[in-house]
Amino acid sequence: MSAPAEMNDQIVDELKSREDTNGLVRLDRTEFTSGCRLATVGGAMLGHFGLYQGMGRKDRCRVLYEIFGTARIVDVPMEYLRLAV
Repeated sequence: MSAPAEMNDQIVDELKSREDTNGLVRLDRTEFTSGCRLATVGGAMLGHFGLYQGMGRKDRCRVLYEIFGTARIVDVPMEYLRLAV
């Protein structure tokens, strides 16, 4: 059985300073705003454009795509998305 890893007190203090009133650390995702147009640069939706709908699970963004004439929301890894110009 292994013991918990030791962590520098500075790192712990930095993380604690980011907590909200509920003790949660919110990740800063200000690059994308609701409804902004995104270009997909990797994965199964490579080359498609969609609209940002918010954050999904595990660092994935919920993106609204039109696929075969039907609107579908797909969870896409953040690293596969860029703001469309």
